[in-house]
Amino acid sequence: MVWPAPVLAAALTVSPMNRVLTSQGFGRVHVGMSLKRAEAALHAPLRIDNSQDPSGRCVYAYRRDGRDPGVGYMLVNRVIQRIDIELKNERSVGTAHAIGQGASVAAVLRAYGGKAEPDRTDNAKPGDLLVMDPGGKSGMRFGFEDGRLAWLIAGAYPALGFSEGCL
Repeated sequence: MVWPAPVLAAALTVSPMNRVLTSQGFGRVHVGMSLKRAEAALHAPLRIDNSQDPSGRCVYAYRRDGRDPGVGYMLVNRVIQRIDIELKNERSVGTAHAIGQGASVAAVLRAYGGKAEPDRTDNAKPGDLLVMDPGGKSGMRFGFEDGRLAWLIAGAYPALGFSEGCL
């Protein structure tokens, strides 16, 4: 198949990242999926960690096979609401704008323009950024350490705004 030039150009902007996180999901796992559907999409069982909320209402799930150790799926009432990515463990992950591990605050601001604003969640540090989707129901958070991108969080509100995981 021959790709029209505009489509090919758009596709090239996604690489160099192998795996793309959006406000709606990561790979085959999407915000709004049940635990069972996420496991089917991943072709792998997930391990539940309810250490932040022993009631089980808000938990994190991680692949049992050890793949993607830096990816945590937040489930609220057994439905994925948010995806947290520690980039030190997931160096091939980035955004659709090719923003990944080590990107500067300036690079995120250039990529997202006026959509990027300071992250005002409780534990956000100066320089952390938030990019909301139109309508304000979902978005992405960008966290920096020593001026370089260290983590990404994507998902739906209110879970996107939880300051410390399920807290």
